[in-house]
Amino acid sequence: MFSMKQKKPKKFQKKESQKPNQPTRQESVLQKKTSRFPLPTFARYTSVAIVATFASSIVTLAGYWFLHPEADPYAFVEVNRTTPVQKQEEQSSIEERYVVLPPSKKPNTSPEPYLSAHAAIAIDRASGATLFARNEKEQLWPASTTKIMTALVSLEEFDQNEVVLVTNPVSAGSTMGLINGERITVRHLLYGLLIQSANDAAYALAAYHRSGVAEFVGRMNQKASEIGLENTHFVNPAGFDDDKQFTTASDLAKLSLVALDNPTVAEIVAIPLISVSDIDYTHFHELRNVNQLLGRVPGVAGVKTGFTENAKENLVNLTKRGGHEVLTVILGSEDRFGETQNLTDWVFNSYMWPGNE
Repeated sequence: MFSMKQKKPKKFQKKESQKPNQPTRQESVLQKKTSRFPLPTFARYTSVAIVATFASSIVTLAGYWFLHPEADPYAFVEVNRTTPVQKQEEQSSIEERYVVLPPSKKPNTSPEPYLSAHAAIAIDRASGATLFARNEKEQLWPASTTKIMTALVSLEEFDQNEVVLVTNPVSAGSTMGLINGERITVRHLLYGLLIQSANDAAYALAAYHRSGVAEFVGRMNQKASEIGLENTHFVNPAGFDDDKQFTTASDLAKLSLVALDNPTVAEIVAIPLISVSDIDYTHFHELRNVNQLLGRVPGVAGVKTGFTENAKENLVNLTKRGGHEVLTVILGSEDRFGETQNLTDWVFNSYMWPGNE
């Protein structure tokens, strides 16, 4: 007898050729379609991150422009055109500005010099440190030291090559001898203003302003406010005495330091003697610097004198010695040149600069 195994119905038979984890036909087709250009996992995440960041930026900009419709839509894409060299120069400039140390007073220094001046101050130009001060906040008449501001405003308002037509020149006080109808450049008037301390040059420059002398003087007061002169006011460009024209030794020192940063001012105030002419070479003007220390005392480089009966003798002076610069201001003195020289010598003998120990 033969024993035969009973076969199970087909629907109950297990397909042994099909593995448990093998995908179906539909899944296989889908996998083939999506695996032609497979992306690594990190790339997929990176793509998502980029898209999200871009979308966030768009939303941020749209929100900003909605809240600020007046804003420039291109302001966010402005390119910084500062070169590496410029960045280095700017950084060097900042470092130099903040690493300048003031001089220190030596032990057992000599007594301060006698001064007849009502007010005086001495400043180390590099650090801005005050090395001597007496009544430096007292309001006094500036006299012709006013012309420092006149020169500074003229250089901002006019081109040095512009030609000024002189009309009715002022004849009071010190002048350079301008002639009515003379045509002369702004630069040559600046020579007369700062070297000869010429009142006619001061008024010729002020009158050349598009709105006249009064507006020019107004610009002088505006400039005084801009640079922080708290106790200074002008009513004329030459320095004639007036109860409403005043300054202090401290303010005058600050003004002078600003003016000396202008190369034209620094150049002119250091000239002891020069001759200038009008543009037609018809009228010539011999100009001699009023500062008697210039050319006589080594290291003196200007700056400006002043004198009236009320103000007495004023002098702003810059002295360079041993690689250092000291600015002194003397107001209301009986001997401005002698006292300036004594004060300057005392400062250099009483202070020690870093690096010279």
